[in-house]
Amino acid sequence: MLLTLISVAFGQMYEGNPCTAWPDLRDQLHTDQIGGFAGQGPDFREGGASSMLAPSGSPPVPACDSTNNTPEECAEAALLAKDRWSCTYGSPQAADGDPKTAWVEGANGLGEGEVLLVRVDPSQPLEIWAGYGKSDSLFGKNARPREVEVAVIQNGQCTPTQSTLICDNNPIVARHTVTLEDKNGYQPLPIPAASGDAIAIRILSVTPGSAWQDTCISEVRNAP
Repeated sequence: MLLTLISVAFGQMYEGNPCTAWPDLRDQLHTDQIGGFAGQGPDFREGGASSMLAPSGSPPVPACDSTNNTPEECAEAALLAKDRWSCTYGSPQAADGDPKTAWVEGANGLGEGEVLLVRVDPSQPLEIWAGYGKSDSLFGKNARPREVEVAVIQNGQCTPTQSTLICDNNPIVARHTVTLEDKNGYQPLPIPAASGDAIAIRILSVTPGSAWQDTCISEVRNAP
């Protein structure tokens, strides 16, 4: 899971917590390039999204042994736990190899127009698990994408930082529309024939859930 804003400042913020939403991604995907995205950080897999559902409740407070840890180490552990909790439904969950977790968009309504960005190899076949794959019950209760736009993105001007790679002015080199099966499992995700470094998936229409409006994507990956 990957983003910056149209500046390095967003990249630094995102580097600290990759579950910061990138709402400008919705508008940028209508243009020829997106402002920027970052490489993989030390604690989260790559990804990014225009919105993500906030978890309910309060973040966990990890136990910290003050005898063996400094106050600074305890504070850092608490911050990391909060960041991970904030990622409960974040974009990293769509690229963690576990279909029981999911990116869940956080917009009002059914999420049409929301965007998920994932680093993959577009030259190789891709698969998507559209919907919440944790169980058949949750799959049916949550909305899932029916028609999506898939855009192929190339790295633009990249600058290394201490823990990642910030890439700005990244061109969108190809895009097309895909109609997905309403299936609780992996299915092929056809993409345009173009070389790139990431893909963006825009939700165009959804199959509504029986209980909730939240639209979910459990996994996007290169086919094994």
